[in-house]
Amino acid sequence: MTMYRLENGVSEAAFKERLDSSGKLLVVCTEAAGRARGHLPGGWLFFVFNKASERWAPLHLFRLVKGETKPRLFKTVDGVCGYLISLGLPVALAPVREGDGYEIHIDGNVVHRPGVVLD
Repeated sequence: MTMYRLENGVSEAAFKERLDSSGKLLVVCTEAAGRARGHLPGGWLFFVFNKASERWAPLHLFRLVKGETKPRLFKTVDGVCGYLISLGLPVALAPVREGDGYEIHIDGNVVHRPGVVLD
């Protein structure tokens, strides 16, 4: 089990900037992946490491939902992998068990993190 300390969420542009400077992100499965006709549904959140604060910032939707911003929740494995590809990463992995995560480094190194705890 690994604990991750969080800070405020960031937009997609800020997420990419922080990824470029810190070199690592975290993908966490919030709902176990399943099989459905034509796709693999589940739930995933993305976090990026901030070197300055040594905390992780969630990727947020920067449109208001009931007066506040919410974390961007990916609903399919295709969405997770597509987003990782759009960031220019050499690997695209999605954990499939609820609570598991992958720390993905910009150079392609991956660390499996079972039992992620977000603080």
